[in-house]
Amino acid sequence: MPPPYLLLDRLAKTFGVAGTGTGGGDRGRPVLDGLTLAVDRGEVVALLGPSGSGKTTALRLIAGFETPDAGGGRVLVEGQDVTGLPPARRHFGMVFQHYALFPHLTVGENVAFGLEARRLDRGQVRARVAAALALVDLPGFERRRVGEISGGQQQRVALARALAPEPRVLLLDEPLSNLDPALRERTRRELRRAIRRVGITTLLVTHEQEEAFYLGDRVAVLEGGVLHQAGTPEELYDRPATRFVATFVGRASVLPGIFEGEGVTGRVRVRLDAPAAAAAEAGPGAGGTAGGTAAGDVAWPGVAAERLADGEAVELVVRPEALALVPAGTAGALAGRVAERRYAGPVTYYQVELTGTGLEIEVAAGAGAAAPGDEVAVAPAAAKDGAAGAPGAAGAGGRIFRRAPVRKEPA
Repeated sequence: MPPPYLLLDRLAKTFGVAGTGTGGGDRGRPVLDGLTLAVDRGEVVALLGPSGSGKTTALRLIAGFETPDAGGGRVLVEGQDVTGLPPARRHFGMVFQHYALFPHLTVGENVAFGLEARRLDRGQVRARVAAALALVDLPGFERRRVGEISGGQQQRVALARALAPEPRVLLLDEPLSNLDPALRERTRRELRRAIRRVGITTLLVTHEQEEAFYLGDRVAVLEGGVLHQAGTPEELYDRPATRFVATFVGRASVLPGIFEGEGVTGRVRVRLDAPAAAAAEAGPGAGGTAGGTAAGDVAWPGVAAERLADGEAVELVVRPEALALVPAGTAGALAGRVAERRYAGPVTYYQVELTGTGLEIEVAAGAGAAAPGDEVAVAPAAAKDGAAGAPGAAGAGGRIFRRAPVRKEPA
């Protein structure tokens, strides 16, 4: 099997901060912790995560603007270790978040900037500039001033400048973050067409899930400097590997319970009354004392992200579309009251406050399914449709994760 075109091998980066512990000195703050990711030739991979997840640091390490920790991994392209090379010798193209265009130069001069450093003759430069602008649907824009074109066009000029030297890898750092929503949507389509047309290996950094799903062949989800999962958008949404991915990607609700089964398929016994909810917040083995009316005692099917033993404390992560609003008192459903209704065009989201628990669960349904204040019950969508469904089948349950113990702060 041939090696991957681009390999990030155990990349690690720690930034020093002033220490306050015993003995003083500096402490290290790990921003990236052993990132390993293989990218095929021509593949587009989006690095997705919240602020501070390490995605931009990863991009800067790949580009050569930052250096890994001592012994902190390698960057290889076509088997060549480029970790010690300066940015110019890596032959990567980069589009920065703020584009970094020169306002005093024309569009053509901006695109030609990197080419002229290679000492190409004028004819080659003109041909390369024209070809790069054609790739991003801006033919004939060479003499335009940067201030005369729109934000979306400026983004494409920055992309053309990165593509003109024919780089081995294209790096995009939040390339659409400066655009308003309407322009971002249009430019996203144009960017996708340009990247696909060139067929260049691309890494994209973004915190926008929709952008990552639209542009990426695969999406790598980072949090706290750690890679949680890399996969297609469908894999991340339908088969999240960690609780973080399950709740960060898409919309989801989390219910505490006890696993009934063995291995990866089974059911989660959810008994949501006030004492149970309080115990869930305190962690496994803790008790609750508050009173309240039971929201329900149900067992919903699901698929676990790892093998579990019968009786383990778990959390069931369910998507709004996997749930349904049913009449209050329905067997196998959780009782609650509609706290909020949010219309979103083809679907309406209902925030249901589960009776006596302080917990809420989100359900996707039709626009007229309920109104705020209505007493309702929530059940798996398959149960409403009368389908038994195999445990963990789409619409019949959710994703099950082992419940982590709650860490108590020292007194």
